Amino acid sequence: MQTEVRETSYRWIILLLYSLSLGSNAMMWITASPITSVIAKTYGVADIWVEMCSLVYMIFYIPVVFPSNYVLDKFGLRAGVIIGIGTTAIGSWIRLGAYFDFWFILAGSCLGAIGQPFLMNAPAKLAATWFRPEMRTMATTVGTMSNPLGVAIGFVLPAIIVTASKSKSQIILLMFVEAIICSIVFILVIIMFKNLPKYPPSLSASQTREEFMPALKAVFRNKSFLLLLLAFSMGQGALNALATLIDLISKPYGFSTFDNSIFGGLLIICGLVGAGIVGTIVTITHKYKITCIVMCLGTLVTFFGFIFTLEFKSLIISSVTVGLLGLLLTPILPISYEFGIELTYPVGEAMTGGILNSGGQIIGISEVGLAYLLANQPVIICIICAAGVGLGAFALIFVKEELQRAGVDNSASANFISLKEAD
Repeated sequence: MQTEVRETSYRWIILLLYSLSLGSNAMMWITASPITSVIAKTYGVADIWVEMCSLVYMIFYIPVVFPSNYVLDKFGLRAGVIIGIGTTAIGSWIRLGAYFDFWFILAGSCLGAIGQPFLMNAPAKLAATWFRPEMRTMATTVGTMSNPLGVAIGFVLPAIIVTASKSKSQIILLMFVEAIICSIVFILVIIMFKNLPKYPPSLSASQTREEFMPALKAVFRNKSFLLLLLAFSMGQGALNALATLIDLISKPYGFSTFDNSIFGGLLIICGLVGAGIVGTIVTITHKYKITCIVMCLGTLVTFFGFIFTLEFKSLIISSVTVGLLGLLLTPILPISYEFGIELTYPVGEAMTGGILNSGGQIIGISEVGLAYLLANQPVIICIICAAGVGLGAFALIFVKEELQRAGVDNSASANFISLKEAD
């Protein structure tokens, strides 16, 4: 019996809605980071509590990741995305309590943090559900990069709106603007987001995935995946730590809040460019392993370059090295999602992505915690991040590049009806 396989043009609407949802959540995540000192001074709290507005996203991710995986794999994309953007929108309105006290900002951030895993674990599942095999890496890259794009907006908006060194009204205006953005996206998702296309875009997309517990056991018995998990965790952990601590890393060298927004924006924009270039290369070559190794080694070298150039106290020079870090480090994330799914198929995409992200959050929390224990010594922080990425590159050498999902699609191609557009 032949399996009818088609692609619908509505896939682009689904990808756009998902990207807006994840981007909105990421915007909330990083909002406080570039204006840490401003918020701390305005509300009379310690810097660590302001940084906690970002750190809670890493903390909550770990206990919520498995429930979110279950929802995504059991009830589908629509349920997961609605929960994710719904909690984000509610949390964004709670933050308006900043009119009364700082703790409303932290409480709203906690709610957004609960919604994050429902969104972060979904890009590869969305790509597999709605896109044909040769487009999956591209779709995963676009979906994944909506997170750093949201982070970029989260860096830029505070720089535009919060211009005073101490201003509660400007902080509240920032929270209001972000609440409006999140609410609009939530309404669009409720109205327009579909769970499944009428026809599967590939044979692998039409096949039943393993149940939750057998899938969990299979993942942790897969040695190649565990090595990839180590590499991914070090890469995402370094990226999260750098984004969260950019204000504290740069402050000793005289960089301002506006400078930090430039650093954050460059980290993300260059990351988007890098992800687009690398994603295209991997789509053509399917060389996941060597691509990740090259990116890790490039990041390792650039981290030491960043440490060295901070001493010049030059905005231009430091901007170049931050941009290079984004260009090299960010593409590791979407490529690893697809690589992990290939290694663990037929485990559900949300399960694989969720475990990868959990590792990244654990490393990110650890590196941020070490930063505070070391009294925010920028050089030590960067060396720790660089060492982790180097360890990840070493681990990747021992990964066996067995593309199991691609094997299913390729071996069954003779049974496919030609892929075509179906509106």
